[in-house]
Amino acid sequence: MWTSTVSVTRYCFLLAVVQGIAAAGSESASPARAAVQGTPQTDDDRLPRDTEPLAYGLRLVPSYDKPSDQYQFGGQVEILIKVNEITPNVTLNARDMVIKSVAVTEYSTQTDLEMDAFVMVPDEERLVISTTKNLLAGRRYQVKIVFQGMLRTDMTGFYRSVYKERNNTMWMAVTNFKPTFARRAFPCYDEPTYKTPFNISLGRQPYQMSLSNMPLYMSQRLEYYGWWLDSFETTPPIPTYLVGGFVGVLKKSEHSKETNVNVYGSGDHLNQTGYAMEEAPTLFQTMDNYTTIPDGIVKMDFVGIPEIDGEGLEIWGMNLYREKYLFIEDDSKTKFKELSTMVMQQLQSNQWFGNLVTCSWWNYPWLNEGFARYFRYYATETVKSDWRLEEMFVVEQHQTALAFDQVPRHSMTASVKSTDDIQSLFDHITYNKAAAVLRMIRNTVSENNFHEPLKLYLKNYRNAATSPSILWSVFENFYFDIKFQLQEDVSFTDFVHTWTDQSGYPVINVTWKNSMYTVTQQRFSVWPSNDNTTKWYFGVTYTNNTTRNFNNLNPVRWMKPTLSAIYIRDPNPTAWFIFNLQSSGFYRVNYDSDNWKHIVQQLNVSYEAIPVLNRAQLIDDSFNLARASMLEYSTALDLSMYLKNEEDQIPWYTAINCLTYVVERMRRSPYGYDYIKSYVRDLATLIYQKTEDSVLKRGVQDHVTLASWNKFSVWACSLDSKVCTENALKNFYLWSTGTKISPDIKDAVLCTGIRSKNSTESWMAMFNLYVNTQSGSEKDSAQTALTCTPNTVLLYQYLGSLFDSDKGGPVHLQDFKDICAAMSLTPEGIDASTTFLMNNIAKILKTMLSGESIVTYMYRVLASKVALDSEIKRLYDLKNATGLPPTVKASFDESFLIVEQNVRWYNLHHATINQWTGAPNDPPTEAPTTLMSTIPTTLMTTAPTTVTSPASTTLMTSQSPVTNSTMLPVTISTDMPVTNSTVLPVTNSTDMPVTNSSMLPVTISTDMPVTNSTDIPVTNSPMLPVTNSTDMPVTNSTDMPVTNSTDMPVTNSPMLPVTNSTDMPVTNSTNMPVTNSTNMPVTNSTNMPVTNSTNMPVTNVTGYGPTKFDFDHTTPVSMSRCPNSTGVPLFRASWPVTVVVTATALFVLIL
Repeated sequence: MWTSTVSVTRYCFLLAVVQGIAAAGSESASPARAAVQGTPQTDDDRLPRDTEPLAYGLRLVPSYDKPSDQYQFGGQVEILIKVNEITPNVTLNARDMVIKSVAVTEYSTQTDLEMDAFVMVPDEERLVISTTKNLLAGRRYQVKIVFQGMLRTDMTGFYRSVYKERNNTMWMAVTNFKPTFARRAFPCYDEPTYKTPFNISLGRQPYQMSLSNMPLYMSQRLEYYGWWLDSFETTPPIPTYLVGGFVGVLKKSEHSKETNVNVYGSGDHLNQTGYAMEEAPTLFQTMDNYTTIPDGIVKMDFVGIPEIDGEGLEIWGMNLYREKYLFIEDDSKTKFKELSTMVMQQLQSNQWFGNLVTCSWWNYPWLNEGFARYFRYYATETVKSDWRLEEMFVVEQHQTALAFDQVPRHSMTASVKSTDDIQSLFDHITYNKAAAVLRMIRNTVSENNFHEPLKLYLKNYRNAATSPSILWSVFENFYFDIKFQLQEDVSFTDFVHTWTDQSGYPVINVTWKNSMYTVTQQRFSVWPSNDNTTKWYFGVTYTNNTTRNFNNLNPVRWMKPTLSAIYIRDPNPTAWFIFNLQSSGFYRVNYDSDNWKHIVQQLNVSYEAIPVLNRAQLIDDSFNLARASMLEYSTALDLSMYLKNEEDQIPWYTAINCLTYVVERMRRSPYGYDYIKSYVRDLATLIYQKTEDSVLKRGVQDHVTLASWNKFSVWACSLDSKVCTENALKNFYLWSTGTKISPDIKDAVLCTGIRSKNSTESWMAMFNLYVNTQSGSEKDSAQTALTCTPNTVLLYQYLGSLFDSDKGGPVHLQDFKDICAAMSLTPEGIDASTTFLMNNIAKILKTMLSGESIVTYMYRVLASKVALDSEIKRLYDLKNATGLPPTVKASFDESFLIVEQNVRWYNLHHATINQWTGAPNDPPTEAPTTLMSTIPTTLMTTAPTTVTSPASTTLMTSQSPVTNSTMLPVTISTDMPVTNSTVLPVTNSTDMPVTNSSMLPVTISTDMPVTNSTDIPVTNSPMLPVTNSTDMPVTNSTDMPVTNSTDMPVTNSPMLPVTNSTDMPVTNSTNMPVTNSTNMPVTNSTNMPVTNSTNMPVTNVTGYGPTKFDFDHTTPVSMSRCPNSTGVPLFRASWPVTVVVTATALFVLIL
């Protein structure tokens, strides 16, 4: 699969690129004199086409191992560019960095150009470099940029990750540049269409290691401070998002010696690499065999990363994995092993679809990800045939995509105008729907007619950036050559474009009368829609009770956008008929009422007459048609009754999804909820008991049965099944006393045990297991079990671990979303999550780099689960709270549409469901609900309010007095100023302080006094400036800088000292002075320098000061002559190395 030869020529070429820029003069590398006024906007936020890159030399040096380093990185990038049109500017992508110097050199003459200016344009995420003379078309130039940035905490760009190893806190720096995050690490042409070679070097300390896309070429020890510089072989042409780097302390698995894969992980996980190494070679060979195209990778590293967004990340020559999917113990859950295998397969499939052949722009990322998701199942199926992955694809990908795309979404190929638009495309449309559409195309044209043109596509466009039109042209040309044509003169390109360029999908309505089927199509939506015009090309397949030929997937007729209906003659008398055989097409099917009755009858008499995938389809279609008011829920529920006889797991997986939605929505019904829950609980108990008996009594140990044992036990126990709960508690006792239990029931056992015990002691014991276990499978079970407690205080505490996620805390940022999703499955979890979000939204937004993503995700999850009026009102109040950032407000509004549609669903369907279950009618109106929360609560009111809660309360807004008569503080933690402009006082008559921890100052402009009758001072610790005119000290004890970026002064006029005890500087970047008019000195006890411009002494007790130490040292590099067979002239070769040392960070820059 991989070749071991090193391309010396390729390395020397790019080494010459980065060396040749070294002679750029110091004057031309100095900061620009003036700012560029602007740069022309381009369509889709793309860079101008007047220049393009030919090669990169990149140096990155992270510094993160000491608190004083502040987690910075330094870097230099040298870009060889070609000028396509005469221009005075070089426009690159860049954001969140400081540009230290820029130089531009004409290549052929090695003449340094005079700089006019360079400027960062934050809104456009660009760096615009301007020279005094135009860059001439057809010529090549060298651009050298020295920069500095902060290692991020949101798992994008160049970020830091923290983990524990043997109780030691360890750090690493790792890259995630997909899709547009390379610009957060270095200035570049951050578009996938630009594929160029890279020469990469990473700085590290002696005890660290580094990895990149290519094998290590050499390590150079720097003379000062013991730093090392690792340089890697030159990459083949790759886009910026595939550039990868890692610096940290990991160990290489001994299993790596036995395969072509190098596995790296922390020392605690090295004994868990056997499974991945056993599976990887066989899995990877499947893609080699399928494509017959070598992937061109000379080495492959598997790196387990404690914090990574998603399941994993494919990088050229280096796949990064979420630890739990790479490190698998023998006693891991069966489903965990399956996920590990398929994640490996998907990332490896990306080496062909995405890495070898790349989408040229991000408005169609499905061109990479859809194929990778498709082969995640198809390729794995070839070596794991007993896992039934083709059938699992229908449940996990096809039906998931149908459910996601039945409300307004984007099309597979979509317009994008910003990086936020690009990021939003990486969802179920790009992954699940695209994979399902590819499966539909395969089923339509046949396996061979799908496989062969796909191989040609990879062969013809290897190392190129392509588009969907290029892909489909390969298919069209192949079909022309073999004289293959779709029926009824349907153009293949027209067929596929209706699926890639249009959002949504159709439902066909089928009726039978007078030996004739009448078939019409319309766009399917579970929300009210006026779209009656969107139509699709697709082939129609069907069978009936007489023929029962479910394996013939050749279309009998074609639906076309130009036809209002198609007619299919079938003179055979039939009891029932079924369309869309084996769920081969990406659409739903509705029938007339008679046919639904015949299908229900057949399922109840002999369900095996209908194959398993169509049984799953009938369940999925009927419940979603009922949800869209195209079918009565009584019909769908009648159909579900056959499940009491169903032995196959696949239809049950579909049923869980469909029935769970109904049960969750029916929580609004005072009487009906218990009835529908009882019906579903009986079904869940039935399949749970059957599966457990198969495993324990009959010794069934096949993969699918064991995986379903986990699924069915969790489902039954969550519905309070008596037999499941009793068995789970018995196993919980055995487990807690040291007896080993099956990992496949551990999810249900631990969750049920925590929920039933309902004790702080049990919960804390589970939390300790979560923190300390080295088993990814067990950690996953414990993580979910912690959300099962009915104790809202503990749930709130669990969510609070978020704030320690970037400090080595027990909950990683990547796991927080999983925790939120699990917690939303219970009323107590909804209560705790909503309260947590309301109390902490300002803090999350202000202190966390990914804060907006976190709060919008939490709100969206809650919006999909709330049912009671009291729950809904709190979300409504939250989205209408003052001070929300506009993007957050817009996201909240969009998510609240889910709430409105779920209430609409209830109003339309609850009576039918109650009638079917026999539940009494609901009362005319819902009784008022009084929330007695035992955890800190946010109060949002416009009426006089007395706080008597046994927990602290956060006041968001009030136009009337608030009387606090508790023994706990009232906390103001909004994201906007809280202004009391009433004529009534705010009175605190407690023995506890009033604490303001808001993000903006509190302004009191009342006509009544504010009375503080306590013996406790008022403490202000906001993140923004404060005007203090008291005779009491103001104490800043935050871990964030106090930054004044206004045009108004910060005035300190107390008679007591100002104490700074943070590790961050106090920065004034305004046009107004900072005035110290006190009679007391300023004391600095931080690790940051202090600038004193007063007449009072500054006492510095840290040992740090404002002095910057610079050491320049040149180290010659000895090399043999590099051959030049690239066709590109070599640059002149010299490689001075400058070491720059400051008090806060160490940067090794190749200057």
